[in-house]
Amino acid sequence: MSAPDFSHLNKSQSLYDYEPSLGAAIACAACCSAAVLFHMLLFVRSQAWCFWAFQAGILVEAVGFIVRAVSIAHIENEGAFMASYTFLLLGPSLMAVGCQTILIQIIWWATPLRCHRFRLLWCPIRFMNAISTGLGLAAFLVQLFGVALYYASFTTMEPIVDARKRGLAVLRVGAIFQLVILTVFAIVGMRFHIVSYGWIGRPVPLTRTSGATWYRLGRTISVASTLIIARTIFRLVEVFVSHDQPGYIVSNEWPFWAFDAIPMLVAVVLLAVNYPGLQMPTELLGAFWNQGKVQTKKKNIHSESMMTELEDV
Repeated sequence: MSAPDFSHLNKSQSLYDYEPSLGAAIACAACCSAAVLFHMLLFVRSQAWCFWAFQAGILVEAVGFIVRAVSIAHIENEGAFMASYTFLLLGPSLMAVGCQTILIQIIWWATPLRCHRFRLLWCPIRFMNAISTGLGLAAFLVQLFGVALYYASFTTMEPIVDARKRGLAVLRVGAIFQLVILTVFAIVGMRFHIVSYGWIGRPVPLTRTSGATWYRLGRTISVASTLIIARTIFRLVEVFVSHDQPGYIVSNEWPFWAFDAIPMLVAVVLLAVNYPGLQMPTELLGAFWNQGKVQTKKKNIHSESMMTELEDV
C-alpha cells in the first residue's frame, strides 16, 4: 500500500496495487478496536496520562483499519483510500512517541541519582522527556504535512506534478527523521539495559517493588520500539519505490500485513499485558510532572535505603 498515484487511473480502476483482502481488513479492524477499548480501560484505571500518545496512536491505527475495510468494499472511493493510508501511516508515529516517553521515564526512575550522567547513559536524562516528545511530534507533523501536500495535488482536474513531488519528498524526509529518532532512542535503551543489569536486585526509587519490574517493563518497551522501527523501514521503502515500476513489496498485500499491521498489533498486545501505568509509580504518570519534586522524594528514599543498609551491617 504505497503512497497512491491517481494520475493514471480512471473511475473504474482499483486504487490498490494488488487485490486487497476485505476479510483481513475487517478482522484487523475488529482486533484493533478491541485493543483500543482495553488500553483505554487500563489508561483510565491507572491514570497514566503520560502514555497519551500511545493511546492516541492505537486509536488512529484502529480508525485506519476500519476505513481500509470501507475502502476495499468501495474500491473506487479515493477519499476512503486517502484516509486509510493517512491513518495507517501516522498512527504508529504517535505510538512511537508514547514508547519513547515511557522509556525515558523508566531510565529516569530506575537509575540511581549518582548515575544520572551523560557519559554513563549516553543522553542528557534531565531534558530527555521534553526532547523525546518534541522530536517525536515533529516527525509526526512533518509526515502529516507531506501527506497533505501530496494529496492536495490531486484535488484539481489535472494533478500538479511538482506539488506531488514536493509532498512525496516531505513524506520521505519525515519517515527518515522518524527512523533516525527511533534508532537513537533504541541505542539509548540498549545502553540503559547494559549498565542497569546490576541494579535489578535493588529497591526501585519511589516504590519498594523489585528491580525486575522496571527491567521487564523496559524490555517490553524496547521490543515494541524495535517493531515500530521495522515497520518504519518498511514504510520508508514504500515511499521511495517508483510508481512506474512498482516492486514486489508494493504490488503484493502480504508485506503490508507482515511488516506493518501484525507488528503493530503485537506491540499493542505486549504493552497491554505489561502496561506501564500499572508498573510505574504514580508520581511519574502525570502528563506534566514536577521533576524537581520527584527527585527530592527520590533522594529521601535513597537516603532511607542507605541508612537501612548501615543498620543491617
